[in-house]
Amino acid sequence: MTSAPRRAATVLRNAPVTASVLARHVGRDRWKATSVLLRGLPTGVRTRLLGRLTDPTVLRALTLDADGDRPAARALLAELATTATGAPLRDVVAAAATIHEIDTAETALARVPVDDPDRARLTALCLLERGRYTEALEALDAPGVARSRARSALASRLRGERDLFDVATRVGRAGGPAVRRPGGRPVERLRVLHVVTNALPEVQAGYTLRTQGIALAQAAAGHDVHVVTRLGFPVDIGRVAAERTVDVDGITHHRLIPGRPLPLTAAGRLDAGVEALAELVADLRPDVLHAHSKHDNAQLALAVGARLGIPVVYEVRGFLEETWRSRGGATDADEYALARAAEDACMAAADHVVAISESLRADVVSRGVPPERVSVVANSVADIFLQPLPPAEETAALRDSLGIPAGRTVFGIVSTLYDYEGLGTLVRALDHLVDGTTPHDAGPHVLLVGDGPERAALEELAADPAHPMRAGRVTFAGRVPHARVREYHAAIDVFCVPRWDSPVTALVPPLKPLEAMASGRPVILSDLPALRELLADPDAGLLATPDDPRSWAAAMTSLYDAADRRTRGKAARAWTSEHRTWRAAVETYRRVYAGIGAAADTPTSACTTTDTEPHGPDEGDTDHDG
Repeated sequence: MTSAPRRAATVLRNAPVTASVLARHVGRDRWKATSVLLRGLPTGVRTRLLGRLTDPTVLRALTLDADGDRPAARALLAELATTATGAPLRDVVAAAATIHEIDTAETALARVPVDDPDRARLTALCLLERGRYTEALEALDAPGVARSRARSALASRLRGERDLFDVATRVGRAGGPAVRRPGGRPVERLRVLHVVTNALPEVQAGYTLRTQGIALAQAAAGHDVHVVTRLGFPVDIGRVAAERTVDVDGITHHRLIPGRPLPLTAAGRLDAGVEALAELVADLRPDVLHAHSKHDNAQLALAVGARLGIPVVYEVRGFLEETWRSRGGATDADEYALARAAEDACMAAADHVVAISESLRADVVSRGVPPERVSVVANSVADIFLQPLPPAEETAALRDSLGIPAGRTVFGIVSTLYDYEGLGTLVRALDHLVDGTTPHDAGPHVLLVGDGPERAALEELAADPAHPMRAGRVTFAGRVPHARVREYHAAIDVFCVPRWDSPVTALVPPLKPLEAMASGRPVILSDLPALRELLADPDAGLLATPDDPRSWAAAMTSLYDAADRRTRGKAARAWTSEHRTWRAAVETYRRVYAGIGAAADTPTSACTTTDTEPHGPDEGDTDHDG
């Protein structure tokens, strides 16, 4: 079958999943479905659509948001929240909730008449955005609330969101505690199935790069390594022609894409995922199920492991409830309390827990997991990052193509542009820097490589006429393929990670600075526990106070000297080479697997201590890109 007919056949086979994904979004709210469709449009089509949508409407706001201009979308919805009436006002509530502008949604909701038949549903949408499932259900079930299809669909979704966290029932339903089957393979040749949320090639982020780094290193060490993603992925992100298996650099990735529609509720999809994973595991017969954050994946692995007698490792890369709290979520909301309880239950039930930093390990132990059942495998790098960078002439050509004047000292980052990355601090630091007077320096320049929801706001910040030192000194390179990341590392003199100080950034370190350090680049990092672990060799870089442009300016100024940068870059590369390669991390995993009886004739006491050796402390990203 040629490629075109094969693609058509695959699209047809995946049609039930595609249809159910669309139905789920429509069932939540029509503006949610609209937002999803707008994001899926080609950039050129969205641009033409914006050219036609000149009136101040909800549709224009959502199109602006889908096109990456969140500040303009936010401003338009805020205006409409105070001026719209009738049906357009109701649309503002739903649209603002859809793009997580909850304050704007509640402002508009306050203007919806109390006797409006749709007020209860809109109230529930706002409460859902606040993570208050119980209160949202109470609003929908209150006396006098008119029954409707939209109300029933939302109530069903809310119950599904709440039931997603019921770890005890779900794992217990699978048959209770596992009766371990004897390990069938030697510990050096185990078959390992990694259970993850998403993966390459569709999603390129710290989360997926870490998974691939682990898998490739384990395969190189002799293991038979497989990866399986969540039920419906990647059809649920618009890849409607996705195959059931895909080879990514020699690692087989399994896609749980059923030939029937996905359940509409989150709990229903997780339960269906258990059945789909059990079918795959029965066929594949892995020696260990290695689940990675968040708790959904742990629940899948624990339920199937209990049913089929397979040990389970749960790798904690961060806690999304802490991400929720860092973004203003209340700790008394269902979203936080239930997610935390689910994570605790999964860690307690797993045979072993792997944390990706020492600070995260300490948090896991504080939540009741015995220290001897927690190991650390820090974020690491592939050996390719230790190879020489592109030659100077290629780097000069790249800088020239980006419009960076020759001789500038370039401070930058390769990252998704999220708010918690604190990149505004790096831009504001320019206000406190002056042009250098030594021959090797023509002044500072900031290079931001990547894209994301904060790009428009950062561009506006960089162009602020009230701050002339920023003019012409901030370059946005946009998203680049991971294969080209090293070219941009070469164009950056000092790699910067100015993350905010928050509960999640204190625990979860990113992968990106390690790649730069391995490439011989010194770093400036926010002074946070998870990031301090990357400067075990203090000669490799500097720390600066989070959200303090003056502190960052001082650190940047101290690295103007090119000779000092080279010395620090060599130290960064040497430390990374010795302590942070996936090749070395494989040994920690081998001991973990041996300790839980995943291998044949392996003493169960083989792993009884926390791994804090050179291949130890690891890290991951708060957006679960690590």
